[in-house]
Amino acid sequence: MVCTFALAQRYGIFHRRMKISSLKMAMLILCLTIMGSTVHAETQNDFDGDGRSDYTGVTVSGNDLLWQNTGSTSGQHEIDDAFGISTDVVTLADWFSAGAPTLGTVRTNLTDNALVWRVQEADQRISTENLGKPGDLIVSGADFDGNGIADAAVVRQVGKKLRWSIRLNMFTSEATTKQLKFGKVGDRVFFFSPDGEHDDIAVFGLTSNGKRAQLQYRDGLGGKVTKIRKFSKKLAQGTRPRPFPIQSEDGTDLIGFATDDGIDTTVQIFTVDGTRTNHVTLNGTGTLFVGDYLPDSAGEEVALQTASKLFVYSVDNDELETPTKVSGTPVDQINIAQTMGAVVPTAVPTATATPTATPTP
Repeated sequence: MVCTFALAQRYGIFHRRMKISSLKMAMLILCLTIMGSTVHAETQNDFDGDGRSDYTGVTVSGNDLLWQNTGSTSGQHEIDDAFGISTDVVTLADWFSAGAPTLGTVRTNLTDNALVWRVQEADQRISTENLGKPGDLIVSGADFDGNGIADAAVVRQVGKKLRWSIRLNMFTSEATTKQLKFGKVGDRVFFFSPDGEHDDIAVFGLTSNGKRAQLQYRDGLGGKVTKIRKFSKKLAQGTRPRPFPIQSEDGTDLIGFATDDGIDTTVQIFTVDGTRTNHVTLNGTGTLFVGDYLPDSAGEEVALQTASKLFVYSVDNDELETPTKVSGTPVDQINIAQTMGAVVPTAVPTATATPTATPTP
């Protein structure tokens, strides 16, 4: 599924989120956006219907979010619209039917202690649904039931565990809600498709004893849990980059990790069993996103837009292209973002204790 480090994390983040210093773009910084994967070999973010992802950018004008989409074949603006406000989290996804991207945002309503998911339908009508509370981590753009329509989720910490609330087909008449506990405090939340049929919820972090890195994913929300412990421990330490899915030609997802040193951005790509397949260092830091942009490359590519240039890296043929920059901050269809507004109670520290922040899942 497509995803985007995009909209970096609100006033300084992603990944979708993982922390990339380049994402400190205090412009529209809506929230970090993670990378995703595309299920069923359907191309995400394809407004003009040519089978390739379009470049979509968002800018802030006053208090409004301005969306601009450039068709991958026509080069024309397929979308040039205002939707949302600067404090919203962007949730572009196929909310109503497969292959039909819809503009969406999540808005924090502190008065009602709710997260309001909003989408703009084809006739410009706005539909809204409540899911989650201020401070929850939103997970947008996954397709957990494999029907081609995006599903929504929020994740919050309950004790030492992570609780997921998932709304399948949220804006349709067949919406259903599922809740489950999966993962622990300190894990990084994401999702991906190991089989190309549907997305699985996933977490990445250290094992309980802290000795190894561990990927866990649950098949079909209620199915078998698989644990993989062959990833480098360094990926679960330090800045803890959030994993992101990258679709392969066969519809299954590879898993990417992106880090930066303040000067360059390094992307490492792995198979689900922890085998590294690609490694590329891009000059600069900025907004990272994923999509099927190049006509001669199978599967999805990883893109990075810096202050001066757009890089598009082909995972399939290990080549790099530099097309015209996206207008505004690039976004794709996957966003994992921490919402604002929660009041987190803290214990009174003792004279020898040093209070520490709870890591974002």
